[in-house]
Amino acid sequence: MRRAMSEAEVGDDVFLEDPTLNRLQDRAAAVFGREAGLFVPSGSMGNLASVMAHTRPGEEVICETNGHIYNYEMGALSAIAGVLPRIVNGEDGLLSWDAIAFGGGMRQAGVLAAAGLIALEQGPKRLQDDHDAARALAQRLARIYGIALDAAKVQTNIVIFSVKPSGLSSAEFLSRLAAQNVLAVPVDADRVRMVTHLDVSRGDIEAAADATERVLQFTSSTLYKEPASD
Repeated sequence: MRRAMSEAEVGDDVFLEDPTLNRLQDRAAAVFGREAGLFVPSGSMGNLASVMAHTRPGEEVICETNGHIYNYEMGALSAIAGVLPRIVNGEDGLLSWDAIAFGGGMRQAGVLAAAGLIALEQGPKRLQDDHDAARALAQRLARIYGIALDAAKVQTNIVIFSVKPSGLSSAEFLSRLAAQNVLAVPVDADRVRMVTHLDVSRGDIEAAADATERVLQFTSSTLYKEPASD
């Protein structure tokens, strides 16, 4: 992917003259059966552009309580798109029908588009590998004392679990985990998110699970250590 980026043919995308970016947009449109594709440099920008394409100011957008667009995108939903979120509680972040700001134009964006083309063409072929890896990680984590996780509900490459039973906050847990050279991110005060991807091997998964187990074993032994007898 880095080689493709360094060798990418580039132009000025402000004037629609970047051939690699144009190829990425055309290919994305063909893959997803749309009239056209548009490259944006962030997921937040993509979410906002999509909202603005489907709404008018003053309308509502239904969001799941934990949705990224509601919690982590600087209020752009209302500040820029002019719409209001209607929050709905879903199960495990999923909605059931039964129940950051815009940037400017980009010059020579082909170096990014080249990576996007590889991701678009080759990524789907190995998505299942990442999903299987995440499920393996979830199964290991679910057996660790101090973690609340239903491994059967993990369907993608994202694993979200609670460390509340351990007595630690997510920040405390992540700080101790980082000392074991494993990095993850908090979802809220109790929950943590780990993600598998191309560069995460099965060995890495085992190492992350082992580190998690060490952190929580130490925590449980500290919290529940028998008092010394007189």
